[in-house]
Amino acid sequence: MMLWIILSITLAVLAWFRFLKPMNHFTKLGVKQSKPWPIVGDQWTHMFQKMSLLESIEFYYNMFPGTRYSGIYQFHIPTLIIKDPELLKQLTVRDFDHFTDHRTLVDADVDPLWAGNLFALTGRKWKDMRATLSGSFTSSKIKKMFHFINGTAENFVAFFLNKNEKLIEVEMRDTFSRFANDIIATTAFGIEVDSLKSPSNPFHLMGKRITDYAPLLKRLRFFAILIMPKLTKFFNIGLFDKELSSFFYKSIKETIQVREEKGIVRRDMLNTLLEARKGIQHEYSDAIETGFATVKESAHSGQGIDFANLTDADLAAQAMVFYLAGFDTISNAMCFGSYELAVNKEIQNKLRSEIVETHRLNGGKVTYDSLLKMKYMDKVISEILRKWPPAGVVDRVATKPYTIEPVNADEKPVNLRIGDVFWIPIFGIHRDPKNFENPTNFDPERFSDANKRNIKPYTYVPFGAGPRNCIGSRFALLEMKSLFYNLLLNFEIEPTKTTTVPIKLSAKSFNPAPEGGIWLGLKRLTSKPFTMLWLILLIPLAVLMWFLFLKPMNHFTRMGVKQSTPWPIVGDLWTNIFWQMSLLESIEFSYNMFPGVRYSGFYQFSIPTLIIKDPELLKQLTIRDFDHFTDHRALIDADVDPLWAGHLFALTGRKWKDMRSTLSGSFSSSKIKNLFNLMNGAAENFVTFFLNKNEKLIEVEMRDTFSRFANDIIATTAFGIEVDSLKSPNNPFHLLGKRITDYSSLVKRLRFFAILIMPKLTKLLNIGLFEKELSSFFYKTVKETIQAREEQGIVRQDMLNVLLEARKGIQHEYSDAIETGFATVKEYTHSGKGPQFANLTDADLAAQAMVFYLAGFDTISNAMSFGSYELAINKEIQNKLRSEIVETHKLNDGKITYDSLLKMQYMDKVISEILRKWPPAGISDRVATKPYTIEPVNADEKPLNLKIGDVVWIPIFGFHRDPKNFENPTKFDPERFSDENKSNIKPYTYVPFGAGPRNCIGSRFALLEMKALFYHLLLNFEIEPTKSTRVPLKLSAKSITPSPEGGIWLGLKRTTST
Repeated sequence: MMLWIILSITLAVLAWFRFLKPMNHFTKLGVKQSKPWPIVGDQWTHMFQKMSLLESIEFYYNMFPGTRYSGIYQFHIPTLIIKDPELLKQLTVRDFDHFTDHRTLVDADVDPLWAGNLFALTGRKWKDMRATLSGSFTSSKIKKMFHFINGTAENFVAFFLNKNEKLIEVEMRDTFSRFANDIIATTAFGIEVDSLKSPSNPFHLMGKRITDYAPLLKRLRFFAILIMPKLTKFFNIGLFDKELSSFFYKSIKETIQVREEKGIVRRDMLNTLLEARKGIQHEYSDAIETGFATVKESAHSGQGIDFANLTDADLAAQAMVFYLAGFDTISNAMCFGSYELAVNKEIQNKLRSEIVETHRLNGGKVTYDSLLKMKYMDKVISEILRKWPPAGVVDRVATKPYTIEPVNADEKPVNLRIGDVFWIPIFGIHRDPKNFENPTNFDPERFSDANKRNIKPYTYVPFGAGPRNCIGSRFALLEMKSLFYNLLLNFEIEPTKTTTVPIKLSAKSFNPAPEGGIWLGLKRLTSKPFTMLWLILLIPLAVLMWFLFLKPMNHFTRMGVKQSTPWPIVGDLWTNIFWQMSLLESIEFSYNMFPGVRYSGFYQFSIPTLIIKDPELLKQLTIRDFDHFTDHRALIDADVDPLWAGHLFALTGRKWKDMRSTLSGSFSSSKIKNLFNLMNGAAENFVTFFLNKNEKLIEVEMRDTFSRFANDIIATTAFGIEVDSLKSPNNPFHLLGKRITDYSSLVKRLRFFAILIMPKLTKLLNIGLFEKELSSFFYKTVKETIQAREEQGIVRQDMLNVLLEARKGIQHEYSDAIETGFATVKEYTHSGKGPQFANLTDADLAAQAMVFYLAGFDTISNAMSFGSYELAINKEIQNKLRSEIVETHKLNDGKITYDSLLKMQYMDKVISEILRKWPPAGISDRVATKPYTIEPVNADEKPLNLKIGDVVWIPIFGFHRDPKNFENPTKFDPERFSDENKSNIKPYTYVPFGAGPRNCIGSRFALLEMKALFYHLLLNFEIEPTKSTRVPLKLSAKSITPSPEGGIWLGLKRTTST
């Protein structure tokens, strides 16, 4: 008897510790919590089929309004529900390294296939697998699968087109699961399946067996795994039957074996996984992103596993999890989406109109690009995923101890231990009225360009948040868009008598599932494809009439675009040709001509040029749709001046992409860091020249002075030649630079304008931008320097050496270099293969060296010149910067290093503000390399069709001087770039080095050069206005580049600070 009492007490104590004690875990932590049931916790709502999973998520999310988090219990496991988007970002992104894992359900010994997939892997194994697979799920890789996905969608629709019924009533959940099954079968397993024609095919039956959790036995097994993982492991109880795992593994293994034996290459998901195993991870950037809901791929600090160690089981595990995700979660989203379109007929009709128009414009076909450019389609898909996210909740597990610090008055620190779980209640976040007004309304306009920027970050997370988000988001979006495109092109989706409105969710399913399914009708559209015969016949005639009889100067008026009143022949350049305004003033004048418009028309002689004034449109043209605007306007033909036409700025198309890809690694932070000693030495020599003068106030013309400094920098870094242009003012390097950049003479201006107006005639007459002597000088200098280095084995850490390394294929890169500043441009992937390195000729290297010389000699020396003027007349800013310089000098024992220079925060603010007020280039251009349409956004706009060769201007000076972008834009105020203020700068209103992949490759070089110069100059001198200083500056109308009239005269007064 006593034995039974002891046993009973022991069991009771164990049960209390195991199942009852945890139920007040959150109360002890001071966190508001639910009232859990013994043993089952808060799972009673779902376990006893009182609520659907989505409803229970929303129920617990709303239980404690106004809190950032609250507690619930998955059986006896305390689970923190995160409700605050800022906290969600903190846990999933900023402090991701503390929450890298999902909760482990099945041990690898029990079910190696489930435990080996990307979703289930933990720790280093997950990081390495994600790093290995990331390159296999990029836009360009998914683009290769488009014809499989679209072909399956066409087959799906063809099945219903072959039915001779007016209204075909179908249960959408089952129907879309068959479509999703066929998609995954063909893309992930390389197997062709038609689940509508063959409803009993094993692939579909296996999917239904895996995802059906209605039977009590399967639910009990799942709950047992959650409650007693060690016990279920002991009894070898897995999530799925062994038969199912065996089926998937066998399917993958046999397919791989056949492909490898017969050399079959099929551009599907299995092929990308096989390429990953072989270490093939090439990437191209010409693929459009799949939509607003696409998740960002983050750096995971995973090294990637040894590709050869990716086993067949690894590949099968990944294919299986993509199958499960596609079969159930995405088919569910399509199912709910079809319901929303059926009960919101006006939205369905609007989407169909866009589909029909896209179909017509593409000649009755759909392509990857045309599908993903459909704006309303993306809005609809985004709203489907908001209202009905594929996964209603995802979890994270603490992998390190962590404390959530209090923010609100009623909070106290919440200490999370290793193994503690939190939930991301996606369904609750998406249905919260604080995040989305009227959340139960289906409203795609939430995702219009005007509205989606108002969506609070981390309140829209259909594919999760942070580095552990869904790797397959692009695949899912493309699948959904392809399905609805083909379906709505041929059918109307209508409610029937069987349709339940509103939907009632089933409490029996683990996944979101409507009770009784979703029954809808498919009604065939009777309209035939629009015949374009007459249109095709009329358009050439209309175009011919337009070109022959309408004046070229009303090009934009005819397109509905506001334009200037251009002069005959010279267009709008009369202001600069006849010296009425400086180039910068004419840019600002044209930019401000039509307030409130996103773009306006301007004429470079007879060439219509679109001025872009809206930052969002600028981003669209230079980044999102960059593949349509890859080139600058070509000024010189390669036959006339091969050196000018061969440099990075002038190259076009594939040649530019390959050269940029080849050179990109040569202008990274670590490569530029190698040039610091040369730059710093040149800056020290520059300042020493003035220190040796025995004058109290040294009056200098800054533009000429800084051009000499810039000349010396480029001579030493780009050409490997030591020059001192202050001591030797007539050195040939500096004199040639002045000859190239001086356009004040009438003859040179006329030659430049002739090249702009009559490029074919100037090519015929062999008239180039520069005299042959100048090109010959640069080519000869580079060639002789290369020859001397190669013959004598000289290695000098300069830019020429970087280019020579690129020619040899040496592109090693180190990540320990600090970035050069806020204004540094981003380097993009250019889809260039890079030429064979050995094919980089001396002429190629000379061409690149020459353009860096021109950029450094004139544009950056101008920026330094204007910067010195601003510091002279803003003494408090100069003094504050000098204080930072002196403090940095002291902390570094009287020396300056690359790292210490670039850590100077106020220096970066000042340089950033100089580049805002006085950008190195006032304007940049792009040329349309493909036909392109700018869709209307404002009520007074209409579609604007750009042809190949059409030119757009990026008026950098106009953007930077626009009061809407920068308050009091003429005021010099470095605090615009303080940490608290620079986050308020609207993207793409600050573009001193251009925007998009065609930005300035030398931004890091320029920033380092400017910072080194001002560091040494202000350490030793005060810059002061003199009697010769013009305040305010007056810009010269005679110069093509920004230039003050009469120069910038300032005084250098030796400081006693050092």
